[in-house]
Amino acid sequence: LDAENFNAIDYINRQFPNEASLGGLGLFINQLKAQEHDIEEGIKNAVRRQAAFGRRAKADLGDAKLAIRELFERIKAIKSKAEQSEE
Repeated sequence: LDAENFNAIDYINRQFPNEASLGGLGLFINQLKAQEHDIEEGIKNAVRRQAAFGRRAKADLGDAKLAIRELFERIKAIKSKAEQSEE
């Protein structure tokens, strides 16, 4: 179904090659609905995970920026102490 050259008419004709096979149409439709539901749930879960990862990445970036600022302040303090000890 996900082939690049998928032909819906050929697919339906293979599923229902004659009029008698149309008796299974209800079951076929229910199977498609179940597949659709599974796909929708998969998409919802993927979106939720991506949103959670995005929030976590933003928080991690904030933590990293804070750590860099703290490191910069420590370097300034060390440099200041070094200059004072040279005097």
